Amino acid sequence: MSSRLSVRRILFVYAGLWALLDLVALLPDSNPSFSSNWGVVASVFIQCLLVWRLSLGSAVAWGLGLFMAVGSVVSVALIDATTIGVSGSLFTVVCLAQAGLLLTPAVRRLVRSHHQAPPAAA
Repeated sequence: MSSRLSVRRILFVYAGLWALLDLVALLPDSNPSFSSNWGVVASVFIQCLLVWRLSLGSAVAWGLGLFMAVGSVVSVALIDATTIGVSGSLFTVVCLAQAGLLLTPAVRRLVRSHHQAPPAAA
């Protein structure tokens, strides 16, 4: 029960970091930004779907979340690391925090337990 509670807390913080990333993207003149209002809606929808599937132990959601976090840091570094402003720095820190949360033993244990479970008999 305690392990399940700690995973819930980690996922709650992970979802909060997604919200923080959205706020950073909404800052004026921020490098990561949304293309339109529909871009915001689609982004929030995908983030909610990812967190929901991750709470169910989806290995695909875990891998996609880790790819998005690490890939975002790499893309910011490849664009031009010398001209990263405050919003780019915040973006990088939050993405690294997301990757760190996904790599915690409790979350990895949740994903492995659901990934290795045999299918239920019909």
